[in-house]
Amino acid sequence: MSQARVGAELRDVAGVADVRANTLTGTVLVRYDPERTGVAQIRARLERPAPPARRRAGTQRAGIDGRQLALVGF
Repeated sequence: MSQARVGAELRDVAGVADVRANTLTGTVLVRYDPERTGVAQIRARLERPAPPARRRAGTQRAGIDGRQLALVGF
């Protein structure tokens, strides 16, 4: 998933205030309001499969590793 797509996907989650994806390090920093959303909802949004029209033949989608996802509640 591209950096822009990660940001777009997560900004649509209620309670997410800021998303910073770093393709060099493979990390995503998410600032969110824990009163409005949580880790499970954020991870679920990232783990959704890409729409079929956008997925390239022969490619696989890597799973989300919790060590690569920094979630910061405020």
